[in-house]
Amino acid sequence: MRKIPVALQLYTLREEVEKDFKGTLRKVAEMGFDGVELAGHGGLGILEVKEALQSCGLQAVSSHVPLADLRNDLEKTLEEQLELGVTFIVCPYLTEEERDYALLISDLT
Repeated sequence: MRKIPVALQLYTLREEVEKDFKGTLRKVAEMGFDGVELAGHGGLGILEVKEALQSCGLQAVSSHVPLADLRNDLEKTLEEQLELGVTFIVCPYLTEEERDYALLISDLT
């Protein structure tokens, strides 16, 4: 039987991640998870996050990215996410004014 990879949303562990990002990743890996959805980086740079993930054998499958990052520096944001191996970007929250989806799509294209 083929194993289905399972990832954990790190937002559920946001307090632990803020206190000890690398230690939390190690514990997540020890619990048997294959990957994570990032929700912040615990103050670490992209390369530090990448190394921490690799050292634990975890894959970053998705990442919470604020809409402002996508609007203000889309190229840099995409480069960082690709560096981490992220496949999916999630905007975790949109204000009521930002929920005009036709305008939102035109802003990002």
